[in-house]
Amino acid sequence: MSFLHGIVSLVFSSYLMFYLPLTCGETNTSLEIFLVSNSCGYFLYDFIAMAYFKLLDKAMCFHHFICITGMWIALASGISGNYISAGIFISEVSNPFMHARIILKHFELRYTKAYEFSEICYIILFIFGRIIIGTGVVLRTITCSENNLFVRLTCLGLAF
Repeated sequence: MSFLHGIVSLVFSSYLMFYLPLTCGETNTSLEIFLVSNSCGYFLYDFIAMAYFKLLDKAMCFHHFICITGMWIALASGISGNYISAGIFISEVSNPFMHARIILKHFELRYTKAYEFSEICYIILFIFGRIIIGTGVVLRTITCSENNLFVRLTCLGLAF
C-alpha cells in the first residue's frame, strides 16, 4: 500500500512541483485537493494498520498526527494545498528506490548490483529532495503569512 501511495503521490506532486508556481495564499486546485486528500487518507490507514499490528511508538504517533492534522487544515481552509503538495514531493521523491531496496533485501538480494543501484539512487534522490529542493520549500512555507501556523510548524517539524 505504501509503495502504491508513494508512486501516485510522486507522479501528481511532481507535476504540481515543477509546473505550477508556489504562490503564497493561493486557493487549492482540484489536483491539490485530490493529492492532499489521498495522502491524508493514506496516513489514516497507515496509522490504523500500525496500531493493529502493534508497530506504533511515540515517534510514529506524533509523525502521523502532524501529517494528518497539517493536511486536514490545508483541506479545511482551502489554501496551502500547494505547499503541502510540495512537501509531499520532497518526502516521496526517494521512496520508489527505498522500497526497491527493501524488496530486494527481503528476497535476499542484498549484495547485488540491483540493490547497490537502488541504494545509490535512493541516497541521491533523498539528498536532492530533502536538502536541495526541501530547504527552499521549507523556507517558503514558513515565511508565507497566509499559511496556518500549524501548517508552518508541520513543515518545519517534518523537514528535520
